Amino acid sequence: MKEEFANIKFQSLLNNDFDTENVSIFLYSLIKCCRPKQLIEVGCGYSTIFLTKAIEDIKKEINTKQNYQIANQEFWEKEYNPSLEIIEDGSDKLCGENYKKVLNILQEQNLDRYVKFNFCSAYDFINQIQNKTIEYDFVWLDFGSGQKYMEVFNAFFDKLSLGGIIIIHSTLSNLLGRLFVTELKLEQKNRNDFELISFFEPHKIVQNSFTVIRKVDNTPIYTVQA
Repeated sequence: MKEEFANIKFQSLLNNDFDTENVSIFLYSLIKCCRPKQLIEVGCGYSTIFLTKAIEDIKKEINTKQNYQIANQEFWEKEYNPSLEIIEDGSDKLCGENYKKVLNILQEQNLDRYVKFNFCSAYDFINQIQNKTIEYDFVWLDFGSGQKYMEVFNAFFDKLSLGGIIIIHSTLSNLLGRLFVTELKLEQKNRNDFELISFFEPHKIVQNSFTVIRKVDNTPIYTVQA
């Protein structure tokens, strides 16, 4: 793990009660790989810190390795200024406490500069952006969408850029989540605009899985061999 995660402040984050101690590191690595510019997270929590940390580390790399010879220069520009919008209801007492804890850590780490909070429900936010011309490159849905999995997915997929990614937490071992993934796989047979894969944490009973959906784009071929 990177040295930045081993310092005293980040050590405290490893003892979390958000149930995303593994997926958060996955999200960090995924952002480092894909370099999204517009990110959105529904549900503030432990993972928020790792999303912002990934953004900061990308910007550090740009400042130190911009002349790396095999680099695609489009992604090494100093103007690369990604931002993370967080949708947080905050009405629940536990959510409110989690938000305060996360905000304090973001401020301590000087990571809050990458974040914009939008205090509303996910469904209110979906209504807000429905008629807006806006695109997201990376969407992390970490809230209980209940019977509205497909509705929420479709709303954000409609605003997803080509090659963009949606990650949905807790999809395999609960009934509604499993039904959603099954329905999505059936839809995939009749359309060719997304690909998906799910991951399972067998050592847990709840909060133990996530599904990654990528909006298919025309990925360029740079080389004949790897």
